[in-house]
Amino acid sequence: MLNYTKSEEDFAEKICNKIAESGVKLIVSGGAVSDLMLHFLEKYKIMIVRITSKFELKRICKATGATPLARLDAPTPDEMGECDECYVTEIGSQKVTVFKRETEDCNLSTIILRGST
Repeated sequence: MLNYTKSEEDFAEKICNKIAESGVKLIVSGGAVSDLMLHFLEKYKIMIVRITSKFELKRICKATGATPLARLDAPTPDEMGECDECYVTEIGSQKVTVFKRETEDCNLSTIILRGST
């Protein structure tokens, strides 16, 4: 059992290392992320955002120019998207993750509507 745990840990670190070497600083995931992967992503200073909706994931990919990947491996430069900033802020006591992309070829805008209640 100890050998299995060690091999699983080595595999997770190898994948996170390959992802970090490819230049990725942010991962948007459509599924669950294990605690072991979270540990190594934190070690390599990679932010991860979990999206529960496949439609939201599709929109984020379109907004950033990324390609959704079904494999657990480092992306190629063609598959990677880009954004200038990604941060969590609070709007009307609701936490919101903001993907900011300020380029001339970006055709996206965001409108936030909020009622008085």
